[in-house]
Amino acid sequence: APAPVPPAALLLAYPFAHFPVPALDDATAAQLRDLPAVLRFTTASIEDMVRTYTGRLTALPPAALPGAADLAGLPPAAVLLSELDDLRPSGELLGRQLTESGVPVRTYQAAGMLHGHLNRTPALAEVDRSLDFFAAALTELS
Repeated sequence: APAPVPPAALLLAYPFAHFPVPALDDATAAQLRDLPAVLRFTTASIEDMVRTYTGRLTALPPAALPGAADLAGLPPAAVLLSELDDLRPSGELLGRQLTESGVPVRTYQAAGMLHGHLNRTPALAEVDRSLDFFAAALTELS
């Protein structure tokens, strides 16, 4: 069988890479406090996601939550973050970990956007900028 071909680049949209998720900065936490729970990632919902992915909350496999894995040797990465996202600190930390591991990484934070903002119309300026960020990353990183 032919050897698998690794990807030329990683495009990561608002990644969830750590458990527990690092804390939000105070200003963002204050902004999110009044949002309905359905628009947030609560402690309970994050634990439910981890249980769904791994079947447990302890002895987590690094392949399930890559913030605990050896990231050296990964292809260049583009990390898209949503400003108003409880999971944003995980994506920010992953970006720092990739850099520390010698992986070229670029990040873009979509101002005022919630997690999942790429599901919205590109008629919204910040969604359009996010798509442009990934398009540029495909051109420049691969």
